[in-house]
Amino acid sequence: MCGIVGCILNKDNAVQFILEGLRRLEYRGYDSVGLAVIIDNNVLVVKDTCSIEQLSSRVDGFKAVVGIGHTRWATHGRPSRKNAHPHVDCKGEIALVHNGIIENFEGIRKQLAFRHNFLSETDTEVIAHLIEENIERGGNFFKSFTYSIALLEGSYAIASIYRLEPDTILCAKKESPLIIGISDKGTFCASDPLALKGFVNELYSLRDGEIAVLKPGKVEVYRLVNRNVVLRVKPKKISLVSFLGQEDLKRSDGTATLEEIREIPYALQKSLIYREEELDPIASCLIRSGRIHIVACGTSYHAGLIGKYYLTKLTSLNTITYVASEFTYWANIDKKDTVIAISQSGETADVISAIKYAKKLGAKIISMVNVPSSTIDRLSDYTLYINAGPEIGVAATKSYVNQLSIELQLATKVSIELGYEDSYIYNEVVNSIRECAKLSSEIIAKYTPLIVKLAKSISSKNSVYFLGTGLHLPTALEGALKLKELSYIHAEGYPAGESKHGPIALVEKGFPVMISSSYLEARDRILSSIEEMRARDAWIIAVSNDDKVLSKADVNIPMPKSNHLVTPMMFIIPWQLLAYFTSKSKGLNPDKPRNLAKSVTVK
Repeated sequence: MCGIVGCILNKDNAVQFILEGLRRLEYRGYDSVGLAVIIDNNVLVVKDTCSIEQLSSRVDGFKAVVGIGHTRWATHGRPSRKNAHPHVDCKGEIALVHNGIIENFEGIRKQLAFRHNFLSETDTEVIAHLIEENIERGGNFFKSFTYSIALLEGSYAIASIYRLEPDTILCAKKESPLIIGISDKGTFCASDPLALKGFVNELYSLRDGEIAVLKPGKVEVYRLVNRNVVLRVKPKKISLVSFLGQEDLKRSDGTATLEEIREIPYALQKSLIYREEELDPIASCLIRSGRIHIVACGTSYHAGLIGKYYLTKLTSLNTITYVASEFTYWANIDKKDTVIAISQSGETADVISAIKYAKKLGAKIISMVNVPSSTIDRLSDYTLYINAGPEIGVAATKSYVNQLSIELQLATKVSIELGYEDSYIYNEVVNSIRECAKLSSEIIAKYTPLIVKLAKSISSKNSVYFLGTGLHLPTALEGALKLKELSYIHAEGYPAGESKHGPIALVEKGFPVMISSSYLEARDRILSSIEEMRARDAWIIAVSNDDKVLSKADVNIPMPKSNHLVTPMMFIIPWQLLAYFTSKSKGLNPDKPRNLAKSVTVK
């Protein structure tokens, strides 16, 4: 969730790096923002429930070589200035930023309350006071930090500075992501490699249970064995991945979300990164599996539903899709099984917990992520990179489409290996995805004006249904999720045949019902559902390539006829655009939907 940045430089101004890093990480949380620097042997903290630009104006003129910053998604304590990070100890000598949840903070706080003055409602503040407590008992910064970390239960990525050691940043990691970077400018830390782009030429990933000591131009890493013992270890170096080397996204209108929808045609082309033979070991793994369990959250879960469709229809493999947070309750795992973990960030906490659980039981792990060297990538036996490029908008758009593309390529390869399809089919599928990319560009250009007008009408509604069936049930679910995320309108996705089993009770004159339908699937079921809705005077909007379905709609958005299996990659685009423009019509910021963050790194 929250974003952490920090640096200790040889001579440049750390404030400028911290502000730039916070801009790049703002998608991880924007409830509040703050930074702490050491100037003239004093720790200066500036934080508030404000924008990064407002924070920038408040620190204009600050010059420091060491500092830490934080952009917050609230877990403990409402968004407020006092709950914003960084947090400090009683003397204001220690400053600290944190991403994660300290599960035993209440007990620690009770133990310290008689000797320490707590200013916030957060779980994070106890860490600063723990370090202070241990320094007062005679420990140095490092020993006090490590002893304090050993007392924590839960998840954390932490960066801390201390007034009396202004050449040091101490970091610790457990379950929440933290990356270290080094260059001739200095040493850096961040929650996401994107924040370090252009600043580093060496990149290291902290592993769970590790503590890093950052000095100008170098880093030392230790593993915490218990409260009193740490062992120095070799830091895990990772490549300066392509994710860091991409061009900055151009925001013609200042919104990431719209630009990322417009990038779908180009992102889809980049999803075709695998030669057929590169999929051989992953296809073999699936074929050998007893069962295949797909685990994901949110938009990635909807992609997983389509992945299940591809695998069951094309290969007949026993495939089950789970919401990751429910996986350990419902899944029956053994060592013959394979788990496919889908996550744009590669840091989704519930997915990480699910695959750790499956690994303990001997299952193989295949991941689909957008961020190389992310936690899920490192935990996996095989990884398929969706290659969508940086996605800053909180509402996933281009990454969803690329996930579908990778799933279809993999399922096709498995089908060929099983002898269900001839080998030439793989190239046909690849060509269909290329055609889909071209058609997607035409869909965006052609229907944007219509959807802008439609969004003005939808913005006045209180509730909306999205109906689909078969391959386009997940399209309906995802369309509803996008509208909820960006416009705060209650939206529900349903199987078309299920709508008469309760949901139709809400339908009245003018009630919007969105239809997703392909001409090759369940025409009669969809037409029956439309007639049932029309009989209640519902307002029907259809995204379809079926002329008969379109003829029954009040507003129709015709889709091109193409390979049925690629239609979900195109049919979702009008719903993404509708969610975006409805948000704009209501005067909302689609890049910063309330209560949401891009990477959900807490359970």
